[in-house]
Amino acid sequence: MTVAHSLNVGQGKLGRIVASLIALVAVVAAVFVAGLPSAAQAGGNPPPPPARIAIKVVDADGKVVPGAIVELMYKGRPLRREMTTRDGLAGFLRVIPAEYGIRAGKREVGVARERVIAKSGETTRVLLTLKKPDTTGSAVSGGGQTGSETSAGVSTAK
Repeated sequence: MTVAHSLNVGQGKLGRIVASLIALVAVVAAVFVAGLPSAAQAGGNPPPPPARIAIKVVDADGKVVPGAIVELMYKGRPLRREMTTRDGLAGFLRVIPAEYGIRAGKREVGVARERVIAKSGETTRVLLTLKKPDTTGSAVSGGGQTGSETSAGVSTAK
């Protein structure tokens, strides 16, 4: 017994249904593929390679800080969040090249902030020194940063 007989449909009608389904699938696939961006549609240039940001978090004495929360910020909004390892390290891979803010903190240790520029195909290395916030409310001299916005340095490497 054929599939056509089990469906109680004549072979001619079943053949037309199958042919119609195949044509429909082909049309849907063509529309889907046409909607995908390609190098040719994007001007022939592939997207730039992503950047990487490697962060080391230390306390005011220079000791690594495990378990600190590190956030990658873009235009004041958090994009990603990582926790430092036992070696005080955190990182963000496959980052679109741009300017970002890095914010880190841990209770009873302190907080730090830094602005970085992530460059295509490069690793930006950031050393953040956590310091306890200034509880007096006065600004610390040096760029108008408060005691809660301190950092130790940024470098870029390929």
